[in-house]
Amino acid sequence: GGFIAAMSAREAVAVAWAAAVLGVRDNALMAAVADRTMQSGELTTFEAQDTTQLAQALAVLEVQNDALVGALAHRIMEPEVLLKLQAPQVAVTAWAFSTFGAPGKALLQDIAWLTMQDGFLDTFNSQDLAVTAYALAKFGIRSEALVARTALQTMQINFPVPKVGADKVREEGETAGEEGRDGIAGE
Repeated sequence: GGFIAAMSAREAVAVAWAAAVLGVRDNALMAAVADRTMQSGELTTFEAQDTTQLAQALAVLEVQNDALVGALAHRIMEPEVLLKLQAPQVAVTAWAFSTFGAPGKALLQDIAWLTMQDGFLDTFNSQDLAVTAYALAKFGIRSEALVARTALQTMQINFPVPKVGADKVREEGETAGEEGRDGIAGE
């Protein structure tokens, strides 16, 4: 319990995200965050931003909690969350769930479906495209619209090289975990 138990689930997610930004790997802290967010009905109140922050924190800190990851994936796959994800949230969520392995595959398939919706990819910058394409490719999931849009972006002059994972957190929070770590599992 401790101080996390006294917080709202959203506040607990903010603590987890802060830990990820600071590179603080504390199993007891993350277990308390998981307990708090898994309490009766709490995840059903999470909006797109909450789910994205929690997924990113779990992935960056390499937290192994299949029950929480599965419940989080289920919440994100609900239309009231999935359809409200914006391009950066899609990219971060796709990357995070690609690091979780099998528990993330169904969500990644839904993200592939989302990328094929008319005009949706028009909101993506090159980083969002590259990160999302990478995450889907890790599971052999192919979105023709995403592939075509990524190809168009790469043909542009001065195509920026995207940052992913912990580098993205570092950019937002000015500091993160281990030096040289790029936040991508499996490389």
